[in-house]
This record gives sequence, structure tokens and C-alpha cells, in this order.
Amino acid sequence: MMSEPTNAISPSVSGLAAEIGKQQPFEVVEEELFLNLLRTTALLNDGTVSVVKDAGLSGPLYNILRILTGFADCTARDGAVFDGMPVTGIAEHMLTREPDMTRLIDRLEKLGFVERARCPDDRRRVLVSPTEDGRRVAHELRPRLEALHKDQLGHLSPEEQSQLIELLHKARARVGEA
Repeated sequence: MMSEPTNAISPSVSGLAAEIGKQQPFEVVEEELFLNLLRTTALLNDGTVSVVKDAGLSGPLYNILRILTGFADCTARDGAVFDGMPVTGIAEHMLTREPDMTRLIDRLEKLGFVERARCPDDRRRVLVSPTEDGRRVAHELRPRLEALHKDQLGHLSPEEQSQLIELLHKARARVGEA
């Protein structure tokens, strides 16, 4: 007679393995670390998505708006006029790789948050800049996102936050070399 499979988790399973219902501990610590990063990123991102969604944005759309607004604000502080940024420049500053930047910028333009103009020095290049509405939305979202991030990660001590930042940077640097 065959016994029924059990859903009981081994007592030696803890942490992420227990959270995801894994029956046995991870055999490879790097896999556990990688999956911990993915799970943590997903959970943290859920909060961000809910904040930016109120403005009709997705994470990548907000990221583009954040980049453009940040450059426009810095340029204005220096007393210069921000003429915009080429799509390739925006892509270089994105937090995640987005395969279809043109489509994302189309959506932001349709929302009235960005505008495009031909580069005066090179008519083949198109520059993207935030509209007043786009800047307003980015500035309105910023304090809400800062509060969210403090709520999500403020329980870590300043030393733990610095250590985590350094470790994540170290991990990205290694991956970037490959």
C-alpha cells in the first residue's frame, strides 16, 4: 500500500525555503541567496507599483519620468535649460533593462507627461523631456515613495542599510563583469 504524499515541511527547513513551502533546505546557498533577492525585490516592488499606479503609471514608466525630471531639475538648478535626453540616454539610466523604450515613451507622451523634440544639432536625434504635468506628477509621487521605502526598510539600522547597499553593489559589479 502506497502512502499519501505529505505536505509536512522538514523541521530543518527555515527562512525562504519554509516561506515558499520547500520540503527540503536549499542545497546551494547561492541559489537560496538569488531566490531571496528575487522574492524581496518582488515584495518591495509591489508597494512601489501600488503608489505609481495611482498616477496611471507602471514601474518602468515612473522610472523614465524620474530620470527625466531629475536631469531637468539638476539642469534648472545650474541655471541652464534642459533640452531633453535621447532615448538611448534614458535607457542607460534605467534601473531595469526595458526592451521597448519607444513604446514606453509613447505611453508617457499620450498621458501628457513627456514631449519629444528634434535635436537642434542633429535632426536625426529625438530628445525627450518632461512636461509640466510630468514634473508635477514625479514631484508628487516622490514623498509618497520615500515614505514607503522608509516603511519597508527603516527597520534596518543605518549600519545594516549601508552594509546591504555595499553587498548588493558588490554582487552587481561581479555580474556586470560577466
